[in-house]
Amino acid sequence: MFSLQKNTVVACIFLALTIGYPLSALGETPAPPGFVAGPSEQMRHADAIKYCTERGGRLPLVDGRHMFPSPIAPATPIEGFGVQGGIWAPVLRGATFWTGTIDSANPGHPLIVTGDVDIEARNRKIYIFTGRKDALYRTICVK
Repeated sequence: MFSLQKNTVVACIFLALTIGYPLSALGETPAPPGFVAGPSEQMRHADAIKYCTERGGRLPLVDGRHMFPSPIAPATPIEGFGVQGGIWAPVLRGATFWTGTIDSANPGHPLIVTGDVDIEARNRKIYIFTGRKDALYRTICVK
């Protein structure tokens, strides 16, 4: 009887610790506000689309569109990130992320969003560039 109670207590403690365990220790970082999954390890664009789909989301869109021409004008919105030239969210730690938007000026090349340091303001700013679909970037998903 004592053995059963002891195992039950150990199982309950393990379950309680696992539920509160940070996702980063399990291989995935908790999603920042506005996102449903990520940021993940680096991956190619096709894998990023699959990653988001499997988590009930999709890649963020630039200006709400699947196709958008570069260069990107200031204040162009990026789902979950803010706007081109806006302040980069500190929780994203200066990585480069895939978007679900293809650069219509460079067909087949997805747009990427990144944070860069503005030396004068000492803040990271949001920038959008054309990426290569076979390159490795981080993935973060929106609903």
